[in-house]
Amino acid sequence: MNIETLTFPSGSIRCQQGDYILQRGAGGGRIRVYRVEDMVKLSRLVPFGKDALIEEQTILDSERPAFMDEVHLLLTAFDLDFASLEEAIRAVEAGDLGATTEGFCLDIRRFPLSSSQVYRSASH
Repeated sequence: MNIETLTFPSGSIRCQQGDYILQRGAGGGRIRVYRVEDMVKLSRLVPFGKDALIEEQTILDSERPAFMDEVHLLLTAFDLDFASLEEAIRAVEAGDLGATTEGFCLDIRRFPLSSSQVYRSASH
């Protein structure tokens, strides 16, 4: 059995489905909270004929396909932000994060260890 593995990018967070990402804004700003819905590997699709799509990598000769070996996160973003990590964690545990926006797909490298922390809820 051949198992394909990907590695987390150097300097990025390590997370899994159901985790919360607490990310401090630029310049020591407020904390934004995201929930990890899934971790995915993307493949660009290109038109093939009139009604079909194929993966870009099947038609490339020597070019590297877009998104190859990149880890992306499917996220839900919450609209409240917080002054401290402790305040954000209390809000996660209380389920008091405000309105949600689902469907964000972001490269995990947008969450460096220098500004992001993973939190696993006690109920997870």
